[in-house]
Amino acid sequence: GRTRDEQAKALNLLMLPTGTKYAPDAVLKSTRCNCKASQCKTNACSCAKAKMGCSEFCGCGDEGDTNECKNKWNENQYESDDEDENEDEFEDEDEDNED
Repeated sequence: GRTRDEQAKALNLLMLPTGTKYAPDAVLKSTRCNCKASQCKTNACSCAKAKMGCSEFCGCGDEGDTNECKNKWNENQYESDDEDENEDEFEDEDEDNED
């Protein structure tokens, strides 16, 4: 959380008590992937399929470390202004499994 400092015109960090969740369960469950083998490179990743970057709430990578995450929608990995140009880079696993 944050506290407002009117005099300094700033928001100061407020430490959360131990065990406090960062967001409600509904938010954590709806915006979280748990990719391991695919490294978020396919549409099997719920974040990539929704055209969203992975967050600190995701379970991808090693023990929450997103360094192994290859989601093209992550801010530091996706820098093109033309989203349609790069959309085909992801395999659509739903299409692969139709046969």
